[in-house]
Amino acid sequence: MQQPKKISKEEPTTSDPHNVIVHNIEQKVRDLCIQSSQDESPDLEAHARSISSNIDMVLRDLRGSLRGMSDLTLESMQTFSSSINSTCENMDSTIKSMYTLLAKAEELNSSMANVHKLTQQIKDMKRLVDLFETHFQNSLA
Repeated sequence: MQQPKKISKEEPTTSDPHNVIVHNIEQKVRDLCIQSSQDESPDLEAHARSISSNIDMVLRDLRGSLRGMSDLTLESMQTFSSSINSTCENMDSTIKSMYTLLAKAEELNSSMANVHKLTQQIKDMKRLVDLFETHFQNSLA
């Protein structure tokens, strides 16, 4: 692992191009800070107030947007819940109707058993009537 380069207060040397040598850096930074704060202090305060008011406005808009999104989310969840409940009620009603239809079909089927007997009796009666007609026509002839 490489050792970090140290800032030296010595005279610059050109032997190592990677070495950074700065004379009186702390004093230069202090001088620049004092000079810039004196030059831009009123403008800086106005700029800070402007930024603060912009941040307040953005936060207010964000709060309103979040409230609107929350309201829409709540409405969509209520609509979803309502549609699920309605679907379940409709399915229950459909299942009950299907059971009623099956019960009626069974009743109809059991009542149709008598129709089968009646059909057989009608066929027998028709056969007897045909025999009677044939016998009656033969006796007349």
